[in-house]
Amino acid sequence: VGGYAAALLLDTGAALARPDLRTYEESLRRWLNAAALVRPSGAGGRVVAVGEPALPVLQALVRADPVGHAERELASRLDARLPPAVRLAAVEGELPALRDLAAGPWPQPAQVLGPVELRAADPEEEHPWGRLIVAVPRAEGAALARRLQVAQSERSVRKLRPYRITVDPQSLG
Repeated sequence: VGGYAAALLLDTGAALARPDLRTYEESLRRWLNAAALVRPSGAGGRVVAVGEPALPVLQALVRADPVGHAERELASRLDARLPPAVRLAAVEGELPALRDLAAGPWPQPAQVLGPVELRAADPEEEHPWGRLIVAVPRAEGAALARRLQVAQSERSVRKLRPYRITVDPQSLG
């Protein structure tokens, strides 16, 4: 009744070390949800987070400021050209096909990274497998999706191995 007396958030560094583009926002969401279960401090409730106190995400937790954290995170993603500031597509497929796809055309301005080889071809595969990353402004997201749909359709018509496409992936690893 009235909430938990305390919440202890252990090893926040481990939660923040996950290789994911949404690690900080997801960690803050979980921590704030746990803190919301604790009774108010005036009623004796305490929330303790074990971690580096200078980290902006932990400061957002201390201040209970998810909006400020989201604004700062969006600004840093604008600088880094990462979602949600841009539309980003990760396309995996046979390396020669990805090289052709990388040549475009793409909605402009587009940033095309790769393709890079992910793994060499095994005896059952004809070509090595790779990944291509394409980033476009948010306003060009629909055009990016159409371009990828056309590329996938062309492979399907020719009965070629399809691409594996992820738009705004949570991880680039």
